[in-house]
This record gives sequence, structure tokens and C-alpha cells, in this order.
Amino acid sequence: MAVLGLTLGRIAWSDITRRIVPNRDIALVAIFGLINLLTKEPSIAEWLDRLVVLVGFGLVLLGLFATGKLGGGDVKLMLTAPLWLAPVDIIPFIVLLSLGGALVAIGTLVMMRLGYHKQPGVPYAVAICAALIFLVARAY
Repeated sequence: MAVLGLTLGRIAWSDITRRIVPNRDIALVAIFGLINLLTKEPSIAEWLDRLVVLVGFGLVLLGLFATGKLGGGDVKLMLTAPLWLAPVDIIPFIVLLSLGGALVAIGTLVMMRLGYHKQPGVPYAVAICAALIFLVARAY
């Protein structure tokens, strides 16, 4: 879990400073999520539940990416969530993500207006990382 927190912290910082969500870090989150899941010895039914959530969530995210609402790194990072979260936690993840994303967007606009932040776009990975850390920590 510490590795997850550190990796998500690095992802958030990279998105704030460079507006880049590194593929290497997304891969780490996914690999450790898969290892975490395998140590719990999930049943076939749980695997199928997670697969259904992943496909459904993936289709929604693909639509958001195709319309330019989300970046590719954000989509890939969000698709690691079903590896870490139980299917029932995906809706709370989306709610936290939405609230956190709104706060990040408002903060970014304020910083841009004040001249402290010159890069365009919203570092949405900050909200993704915060929501994922919160829900994973709550589960442990």
C-alpha cells in the first residue's frame, strides 16, 4: 500500500507540474493492483464482476477521451481502479473523483487568474489519485 501511495503521489505531482501522467507509473499501479488482487484469491464470480465493471467503466471513459473531455493518461489511470477497488466501490470512486475534480478545476482556474500557473488544462490525475488512495486506505 505504501508503494501505491508513493506512486500515486508521483503521478499527481507530474500532472501538476508537467500535465503528464507517466505510463511507467500507471503500469506500476496496475501491476501492484493485480498482485494485490491475486493475494486475496478472488473467486471466479469476483473476477467476472471486476471484468464487467472494467468493460463498462472503460466504455464510458473511452467516450470521454474520444470527445476530448479526458486525457489518455487520466483514462489509463482510472482503468487501474477496478484492480484496487471492489466493484461496489466504483460508484463512490466516481463521486469522489467528481468532487475532487471540481475542486482541482476551481483551484487551477484561481491559480491561472493569479498568474501562478501558466500551463493549460486541469491536472485531473490529482483527483483520481486522491480518490483512489482514500478508498484503498478505507478498505484496509
